[in-house]
Amino acid sequence: MAGTSQARDGRMALSFILEKNGAPLTGTSGSLAIGEMGFIISKASSTSAFGDIPVGCFFIASASTTLKDGDSIQKVKPYFLGFATSKSLSQSKNVVDVTMDYDAATNNVSDGVVSSSGSISGSAITETLNMESGINILQSRFTSIISIDGSTIEYKEAQTTEKDILMLGWNFRDCKVGEFLDIDIVPALFSNLSKDASYGSSQTFNVDYTGNFSDENNFVGGHYIVKNVEGLLPSIARPQAAS
Repeated sequence: MAGTSQARDGRMALSFILEKNGAPLTGTSGSLAIGEMGFIISKASSTSAFGDIPVGCFFIASASTTLKDGDSIQKVKPYFLGFATSKSLSQSKNVVDVTMDYDAATNNVSDGVVSSSGSISGSAITETLNMESGINILQSRFTSIISIDGSTIEYKEAQTTEKDILMLGWNFRDCKVGEFLDIDIVPALFSNLSKDASYGSSQTFNVDYTGNFSDENNFVGGHYIVKNVEGLLPSIARPQAAS
């Protein structure tokens, strides 16, 4: 059983790409069911349904939530990166040595700007365009995709400058109700895709990304600790097979 103070096995981590899902929800006519998620567009001047979370940040409903007048949120849908076998996120700050004769020991400062990068690595799998597929979203960041199935022909144009939003759920698999979810939201520009096929080993599909403060919609990243309640995790977060 996974507890809050226990080290986690790598298989506990699951990764997703978050894509816009419908028109923004606005005002008291908008509501989120438990487990629905999105990015905050605006907030009520007082007593917002989003509490102290700033505009532009990610929000996941841990209870049925009705928006207030002035609240607005863009819902997103998680696309499961089921091909993945490893995920990484690295963050760093620029440090400058400002030690001088007054100092008895090393003295450093930072401009506070955080750089982030990482990778999603896994097995190469084939999926058709008419399926909701995270691996096809990643492929389309580098090249167009053409699907030919008899007389059914589909074309997905490459979007090589598009930024994506990654959701890294470090303990999504088998997280129990009452435990806390550990989540990183990362606006990411995918910078490298590599495939490998060697005798005696699995074919691979690997992507590298550079983290950004925000995407083109001004949706920003952050680290989230969310208490898991019944129905909170998307059903895709407990997959039976690859997406």
